Amino acid sequence: MEVKKSFSLSNYNPSWPTDFRQERKIILSFLPKIIDVHIVHIGSTAVEGAVSRPIIDIAIGVMNPLDLITVRDSLSANGYLFSSKGSSINHFVMGKRVDGIIKFIIHIVKYNGIVYRQMANFVKKLKNNYSLIKEYNDLKIRLHNEKASLKEYSHQKRYFEKVHFTKYS
Repeated sequence: MEVKKSFSLSNYNPSWPTDFRQERKIILSFLPKIIDVHIVHIGSTAVEGAVSRPIIDIAIGVMNPLDLITVRDSLSANGYLFSSKGSSINHFVMGKRVDGIIKFIIHIVKYNGIVYRQMANFVKKLKNNYSLIKEYNDLKIRLHNEKASLKEYSHQKRYFEKVHFTKYS
């Protein structure tokens, strides 16, 4: 029998951009200076007015794909947890716990690659469309109220994103 993982939702928290900037500063403090990275706040916590799980998503875009492993290893050496489940050969996913709770999810990808552009453009397009924010919020709230599993919640979100953001430039 599969254990049903639950999830919590929060209204937009104005401290999330500050939390992102602080975490970005921490990450930059230990990454080798020779590695060219672009670190951006992604996901619903980057969109004012969006309901989201209270976990800040961060994309680290690496200019040279050969540096993906170095960045991953640097994060690991500084307490970030590698997720083999969400990772692939060109997209590493890591988490950071604060007070025992995952507060940050880090996506290490090729800068300006397809995945990086999808994540960055999702935020950009959502920020500029209040009716779409409402529709996305309604979906998440409905799933939460129906006590959907975290797996089903994630699946429904990905489907919504695919339907509404099929063109990534």
